[in-house]
Amino acid sequence: MLKRKILILVLCLAFIFSSSSLLSCSCDDDKTISSLPQSIFVPTSNKDNITIGSVGNNEDNKADDKEHTHYWFDISVNKDTSSTNSVIVSGKCYECGDTLSKEVITLVDLDEWKLALSPSENKSFTENTGNTYTDYDESDSMSWRINNDTYTCEYFINSETKTSTSYMTNLFSGYSMMYGDFKYNNETKTYQYTVKDQMIIELGFANGRLFSYQSKSLTTGASTVNYYLNHNTLSIDTPSYFFEAYDEFTSTNSLVKSGYTQSYAEKLSSFFSSIEFDKKYEISYLENGVISVYFYFDEEMTDPILGEKYTSASIVSKNGVVSSATIGQNTFEPN
Repeated sequence: MLKRKILILVLCLAFIFSSSSLLSCSCDDDKTISSLPQSIFVPTSNKDNITIGSVGNNEDNKADDKEHTHYWFDISVNKDTSSTNSVIVSGKCYECGDTLSKEVITLVDLDEWKLALSPSENKSFTENTGNTYTDYDESDSMSWRINNDTYTCEYFINSETKTSTSYMTNLFSGYSMMYGDFKYNNETKTYQYTVKDQMIIELGFANGRLFSYQSKSLTTGASTVNYYLNHNTLSIDTPSYFFEAYDEFTSTNSLVKSGYTQSYAEKLSSFFSSIEFDKKYEISYLENGVISVYFYFDEEMTDPILGEKYTSASIVSKNGVVSSATIGQNTFEPN
């Protein structure tokens, strides 16, 4: 039987400035962080206009405004301040629609620099690039975006690579030792480093925390800006609605309705329902009600259908109808 881990996605989320010396919100004070009913969450201000890939219940997402910590997104930066070492950062709360604007200090000393770029100071955070937001914690990550009023998301659970530690180590471990090589720019209010006259790397800070990373090509002019928010407040879990949907589309009846023969439906249902969700797996909620699930296994096993070895398996469903199931190198498609 499928081992159900009905996990509540705790939106105990705050903006990058959630300590007493950083940005905080009035509704955070002396409040208990709430565990919200799980479904795909959308901004309160937009929830009536967004299609959720045919998954989830929008009404479950409305938080009690008195008992939640904000999850900040939709960030903007105003550099037009009277000081060369501060900017004004604004954002919106994804739960309740609140807005906040705060002037923050952009200068850091050596110790602050090292700490801000270390994995220990970034155990969880949100990375924002364009319209894509990716939440990282120490063992998981979750990426979401809204395109054409449609929300899509991906979960990477028990990942070895897509974690806060691996992210910070791979991107910033070298820069953390280069405080003297970066020079503070009074106009951009960021620290800049030129790489072989081909690229400028910019690091931005806000009250001692990493706030932005930008790479700009000196030859093509192309640039990418990443913002970092919600530091050390994220907890990423598989949402409970996934297990309900998974149980449904991997059942024998659903597989038969999808076009599999009774024999294959029984075997596939037995196989996929026996998988325990305690190791590495990925989930993708895409447009048009598509759910894709990919499992990784640490040890090579023998599949019960064709008797061949496998270390991975996947299944894809659209609106409850399974379009393919794969075990190792073998893909089983409905008739």
